[in-house]
Amino acid sequence: MKKNLLFILLFLIPILGVSQSVEFGFPQKDTNRYVKFVGLDKFDSISLKLSSLSISEYFGFKTKVSNDGFSINKYFTQGVTFVDANLLLSNVYNDTVTVYITNHPLVVDDGFVRGISLPDYSTVLVDGRREDLINTIIHELGHVLGLHHCENIKCVMSEDNEYDTSIKFCEHCLKEINN
Repeated sequence: MKKNLLFILLFLIPILGVSQSVEFGFPQKDTNRYVKFVGLDKFDSISLKLSSLSISEYFGFKTKVSNDGFSINKYFTQGVTFVDANLLLSNVYNDTVTVYITNHPLVVDDGFVRGISLPDYSTVLVDGRREDLINTIIHELGHVLGLHHCENIKCVMSEDNEYDTSIKFCEHCLKEINN
């Protein structure tokens, strides 16, 4: 009996149009925006295409994939182990939103990062070896779209979402991104 009541509350109420508060959700689709995905250092072309398709489906963006990324050899620090993310991003400029994905860990002044973005230049750089690649791309694109880190740890824009694989924006961030 309790299961049936739960089913009614969770599934039938939204169908019948009874309003309920939404705490987390997805952004409105934006089919006017174009995002380019570039694989660096021979990043796996299948993973690059899947990332592009996932972001296209999530945001509604038109996407283009290029696996002809430039050489990142001059951006390595400590041998060929880590990519100096700030140095790499300071040497690229894009007139369209571009997501660069690499096979190497990213390092900035204060340690390792999953991804980094330059909203003023519409540029994102992410570590493509991670299981939370899509979460990281969504987070960094949120910065490109004007969002800052969020205090809500369940929001994809949280600075402390290291172990949370949520891909949803909190209500506050949704309002910002959809306006």
